[in-house]
Amino acid sequence: MLDAFNAMIERSSAFFANERYQGIAGGISARRPIFKVLFPIVRWASRSRLGNLVLLVIALLLYRAIRVPSGEALFQIGLSQNNERAFRRINEASARQQWSASINGSPVQLSTRLRSLLHLSLLWRLAGKLQQREGNGPFAHVQLVLTLTAWTIFRTSDFRGVQCVCIASDHSPAAFALVSIAQDRGLKTCYVQHAPVADYFPPLIYDLSILFDRASRAKYEASAANHRTTNKGRVIILPPFDEEASLPDLPHRPAYRIGLCLSYLWDTAGVGKLVLELLDHPSVESIRLRRHPRCKASLATLLRDKRVTESRSTRLAEFAQECDIALVPNSGVAIELLHLGRPVMYTPGTDFIANDYYGFVREGIIPLFRGEWLTAPKQLRRFFGDEWKERYAAFDETIAEPLEVSRTRAGKAFRDLVETPRPGFARG
Repeated sequence: MLDAFNAMIERSSAFFANERYQGIAGGISARRPIFKVLFPIVRWASRSRLGNLVLLVIALLLYRAIRVPSGEALFQIGLSQNNERAFRRINEASARQQWSASINGSPVQLSTRLRSLLHLSLLWRLAGKLQQREGNGPFAHVQLVLTLTAWTIFRTSDFRGVQCVCIASDHSPAAFALVSIAQDRGLKTCYVQHAPVADYFPPLIYDLSILFDRASRAKYEASAANHRTTNKGRVIILPPFDEEASLPDLPHRPAYRIGLCLSYLWDTAGVGKLVLELLDHPSVESIRLRRHPRCKASLATLLRDKRVTESRSTRLAEFAQECDIALVPNSGVAIELLHLGRPVMYTPGTDFIANDYYGFVREGIIPLFRGEWLTAPKQLRRFFGDEWKERYAAFDETIAEPLEVSRTRAGKAFRDLVETPRPGFARG
């Protein structure tokens, strides 16, 4: 148990303290000003064992992004829309749609939280572990506090009847904690990818990993090499799409309808500057904004010009029909829009994450946005030519293989994992 516990702490700390997350605290504070006060408090509290104990107590009472098993054989946990969509996709591919009814189990009862507070000696030890990591910065420290909070709750939760746990975000605090507990109890584990990944993500440690594409698999191989280890378990490919690919096609028009995607933590100044640049460009007819599903910020400052409107559809396919060219921040929506047949370009400086976070520009999948592209459509069409298609195929398996073939193979692998009892399974 100690090895799994220490590995959990190391995975959480290594991920959230990575240099690519250095700007994230500033982005959160810019969007939610209360964190301008909370992050300094966390930094101060992290320096002492008592301060860390207080952080744990507060998190045990207030942390909501966690669920516990509800008695089903399969426990799938991931509270975002993309997480749930990933679960439903693999459940449907497995011909086990009924599994979707128990996604995210049950809420944590107040009695469970209060019971956890009674284990003061354990919480004191955890506070000591936190104090040892206080130099990671406030954002990473909060994530580790939440990881240990989730671990404390899962430690006393009822896993009787559960044979397999499944996560869709391999770097959320609850996921780090759940996998640690599950592996210690001898439960089967599965990871279903829900978004693009980078080469510093935690290596694969699951019985089954269901990834989007070969590019994602290569990123995890690079991650394992960076961590001086190897990936564990079986890997299966399941594309995240509902249809076969349509290659990017730029229409012949004097001016283009631009689709502009906004990050969850979009940079007000950066996006505002970009919108003004687009409005001044002679080849821009209109701008259609699409916010990240979790983005609730006001867009009023961007909508002052009547040529700028917000897409009201929740379906990406409908947004794709509303634009000729899509501009994206660091987001997996880039691959989705390419799959739907839209030319896509990357807009640096529009969010608070490191430039080209997923490497799409570096790997020649999308170009860096420049105004000249809009006045040189032949060059843009040439970029998305035959050589591009060969590169892009690693990010979209439907280029080389019918979607139904991937679904059948992944569905069988997942069904076999869940429904085949592990030898000696009886632990709760």
